[in-house]
Amino acid sequence: MLNSLSGNTRRALAFVHDMIATILAISFAYYIRYQTGVWDNASVHLMIAMAILVPAAAMVYHLVGLYRGIWRFASIPDLTAILKAVTILSVGLIIADFVARDTLLVPRTVVAVYWLAQCAALGGSRLIYRIYRDQRVARALSVKAETAAPMLILGAGTDAEVVIRSIETAARESFFAVGVLSHRRAHVGQVIRGVPVLGTLDQLEEVVRDLEAKTVRIRGVIVCADVLDSHKSIEDVIGRARRMGLTVERPQHLGDTGRKAGYLSRFEPVRIEDVVGRKARDIDLEPMRRLISGRRVVVTGGGGSIGAEICRQVARLGCERLMILENSEFALYGVKQRLNGQHATLALDPVLCDIRQRDVVTCRIEDFRPDIVFHAAAYKHVPMLEHQPREAIQTNVLGTRNVADAAVVAGAQAFVLISSDKAVYPVSVMGATKRAAEIYCGAVGERISRGEVTTNSGDKAITRFISVRFGNVLGTSGSVVPLFNEQIAMGGPVTVTHPDMERYFMTVSEAVSLVLLGSAHCISTSSKPSILVLDMGEPIKIVDLAERMVRLAGQEPGKDIRIEFIGLREGERLRETLFARQEDLLETEVDGIFLANPRAISSDLALSAFADLAENFSSLDKAKLRDRLGIIVPEYGEGVAMPADDAEATHVADETESDGNPVDRPAA
Repeated sequence: MLNSLSGNTRRALAFVHDMIATILAISFAYYIRYQTGVWDNASVHLMIAMAILVPAAAMVYHLVGLYRGIWRFASIPDLTAILKAVTILSVGLIIADFVARDTLLVPRTVVAVYWLAQCAALGGSRLIYRIYRDQRVARALSVKAETAAPMLILGAGTDAEVVIRSIETAARESFFAVGVLSHRRAHVGQVIRGVPVLGTLDQLEEVVRDLEAKTVRIRGVIVCADVLDSHKSIEDVIGRARRMGLTVERPQHLGDTGRKAGYLSRFEPVRIEDVVGRKARDIDLEPMRRLISGRRVVVTGGGGSIGAEICRQVARLGCERLMILENSEFALYGVKQRLNGQHATLALDPVLCDIRQRDVVTCRIEDFRPDIVFHAAAYKHVPMLEHQPREAIQTNVLGTRNVADAAVVAGAQAFVLISSDKAVYPVSVMGATKRAAEIYCGAVGERISRGEVTTNSGDKAITRFISVRFGNVLGTSGSVVPLFNEQIAMGGPVTVTHPDMERYFMTVSEAVSLVLLGSAHCISTSSKPSILVLDMGEPIKIVDLAERMVRLAGQEPGKDIRIEFIGLREGERLRETLFARQEDLLETEVDGIFLANPRAISSDLALSAFADLAENFSSLDKAKLRDRLGIIVPEYGEGVAMPADDAEATHVADETESDGNPVDRPAA
């Protein structure tokens, strides 16, 4: 019955209960002091004490947060709040007795008995209710255990308790916790919410066999966050579990859905992103919310991995309206369905559109009148684009020009280009086109900062141009992680380009959050165009990544799955750098984001070169297109090599692939 009541109704009932408990506690205290003579000797004092105590208690209970907690989960913090509140009220009675001695008598015995009785009434009722609910849960679990899958929890302490509680409170889940394995031997023999700690992580196989001997067939394991974050050989533990045919799940954290803390009562498979690389930063949502909330936003390439994540986070942050430009019908349908399912009230405009069609792009964006444009549409597969420079230039260079010009004419406040580390000392067509896109954004931004550009309404343009460079994004479509997963599923071999190939990794969620956070910072601090660089953490060798993924799959690299080195392909290099030597890298106020200061360019000459390229594009062959690209990006045309010490001394990463595979699908 109580489950059907709203939160406010439950709090009101708790408040009424506490007021009644307060009246009974002070009455009991006077009774203990005066026994049967209480009405003859102290009735007036009791009434006055009640008149003072009850309103004071109502105020104090709220001040100490007595109604923030839920009785069902009453614990130490709730008891602390009760002790604090009752002590304050008891001290108040002593002060009232001292100040109003002629009209109020509160013997010390009354104060002491009141303190005990009040603590028992408030704390005891909550404890009894929790015990009652826990017993109900236990009875439900005993029934659930007959049909639910027996699971082991990998972890201990608070995280394990939260996971077990999540399983208990989610009647729809098909899991049943039968035991816990800890990374500490000292935990063995302890009991967490009625679930015993059966052994250590190293004893996984032994514990599973012992349970099977007792006719308990373990179906899988749930890995707690503390084990994922701190256990050095967690992929080995997960691999051993999978070799035994066990499923491996992790609790879905509220942070995965944009909320601040705690776990949801849902679980999902452990991915390579959960165990490789570095711990993701805690992202401050408030600047991002100020950037997006109530704004009209355009995302190009919104059906790709990065573009779709931008759409998801923008929708979560409360944009007024979201337009997605995407040239793949299937990808556009997919992102639309996901957003509609997660944000039913979102005003969404999914538009099939090719950014290479200048008039169509201009018309769409002008009609929409966005506040912010995120440009994620691009071709990104390095070896493929080496042989197709026309498509690369038309999409990555002229397509960017089309979208950027449309954003300016429509009066957008900001244009954010998703760039690449391959734009630095570019040796590939893809990298050169990304650097050209940065140059175009910088040139237009410079002219806008000088007041030389107007919108379609004749007003001075205000668009702030921001380019964001970052490296390898884990798990995006076409990237090395899905490729390795596919190769492992087929029995190998897993193909790696070079034994020394190494890359920096970041999850798509963190990368996009930093893009939004950096954009908010730039818009609020400067009117000039900027190039932001994301700190990608520590590098990982691709061969090491491959071996870890093989182990996660429950196989042994070199024994069950062969790793084959196929050599570098066209346009690839062993390492990338996120900024050139001549670019002064400056720290910003935002953790994980740096500001690159590229060499000065003539905006008029640059824009003239882009206009000439667009005008003569159809008449240029492959060789001439490469030449024109080299004119716009001199370091590409001159074949400037990345200095060796840049690779050693700077943050290095790979934006689109780890072994020549793109992180994002083409979304022009």
